[in-house]
Amino acid sequence: MKRISVVAGVALALSAVPVLAQMQYSTPIPQKQIEAPKSQAPGSAAPKIEPVIVDTPKPKCEDPPSYPGRVGMQTEDRRNRFVGAVDAYKNCMLAFVEERKAVIKANETAARGAIESFNVRMKQLNEEQEKARE
Repeated sequence: MKRISVVAGVALALSAVPVLAQMQYSTPIPQKQIEAPKSQAPGSAAPKIEPVIVDTPKPKCEDPPSYPGRVGMQTEDRRNRFVGAVDAYKNCMLAFVEERKAVIKANETAARGAIESFNVRMKQLNEEQEKARE
């Protein structure tokens, strides 16, 4: 009796495979997307600001060699060369990161200076306009 149940179960499972294959998800119906207007409203005087493309430097560090394996690491000379190459790579990358941090800080300082200069000049212009109205 158990043998018949197992055979019947396997047969039932094998016959269900094509049915499961047919029960795939159907492709969703494409929905209409709303697009923003492509032109600015007439009379708007806001200038269009173009995106700035920045060429970012890549690190010029030599890649470390591949891991020599367990047997290779047992040889002192090979292990020392591998460890030395990895340390050189690490130091080069850390120096690159520190250099980029310094550049970022300098750029932030320059941007803050430009903003402050702009704010001072706008304040002067507003004060001159107020005096002219009086």
